[in-house]
Amino acid sequence: MRSNIFRILFYLCFLALILLCLFWGLSAGEGYILLAVRLPNLLVALISGASLGLAGALSQMIFRNPLADPYILGVSAGSSAGISLAFLTGAYTLLGYFSIFILSFSGGIFALLVIFSVYSASRRKDTVILLLSGVIFGYIAVSLTSLILSNLEGNIIFSLTEWLFGTTAFFDMTIIGIFALLLLVVIIISLMRHRSLDRMYLSDKKMLSLGEDPIANRKFFFFLIALLVSFSVSVTGIIGFLGLIAPHIARRLKGSNAKSMIPLSAITGAFLLTAAHLLSLIVKGIRVPVGISISLMGGIYFIILLRRGYASEI
Repeated sequence: MRSNIFRILFYLCFLALILLCLFWGLSAGEGYILLAVRLPNLLVALISGASLGLAGALSQMIFRNPLADPYILGVSAGSSAGISLAFLTGAYTLLGYFSIFILSFSGGIFALLVIFSVYSASRRKDTVILLLSGVIFGYIAVSLTSLILSNLEGNIIFSLTEWLFGTTAFFDMTIIGIFALLLLVVIIISLMRHRSLDRMYLSDKKMLSLGEDPIANRKFFFFLIALLVSFSVSVTGIIGFLGLIAPHIARRLKGSNAKSMIPLSAITGAFLLTAAHLLSLIVKGIRVPVGISISLMGGIYFIILLRRGYASEI
């Protein structure tokens, strides 16, 4: 009964957030701002948040680790390094958003290839090797991004910094529509294969005995994660922690089976990024990038869990 009441309150709060993001501070004669600015920004927050929440849930399921998320796995860092190259080479000036997405996706896929090549070469076929490979690659990619940032000048530094801190200031409705379609396809595919995701919690030997190939499954879902994260990073920039906390909240709402985790993690991710977007609208006199807001939310959430003795859930 208590969990049902909590879920109803959660959805009511979500609806209130959406309405506030659309109408906060607007007067009756500012319909153009509503349609041209507020609506695209809200859709970006909803779609990107849902994508990162789903990517985080898939990461935690395929790696059997509640601390796995796209940021830790190095996919986000690979995508951000690709975007940095777009700014450094001038590709962004020449080709616009197309270069951002291509290099972001290439960076995410390159991260995937490096991680799985290390895993394949390792004698010990363990998810820990995959996680460590992702963490190491992430450090290398962040170092490359920092090196590029230190060699940029003028307005380019501001544009790249805004991307790296996370932003919902995106206005191309065509790209937003493609992003929404991609998210829907990944959700449908994940739900169709929810039994395979549930079996990922078992050992590799047990999965093989049930007719599942654990390595092929990890590669397939890792590709979906890279696709979601690359598109998200190309639109909103780096938003860490979201893929980590959204599945944790979803798990507390309705268990850990994949069939409920997939939609709930997406909804929770959308809720959190929408809340961060609203905070950036409300606070005046200081810029509050959504990536920083999410990191603060995530840190506070996990501190509360630890203080209340829920360390086993992390």
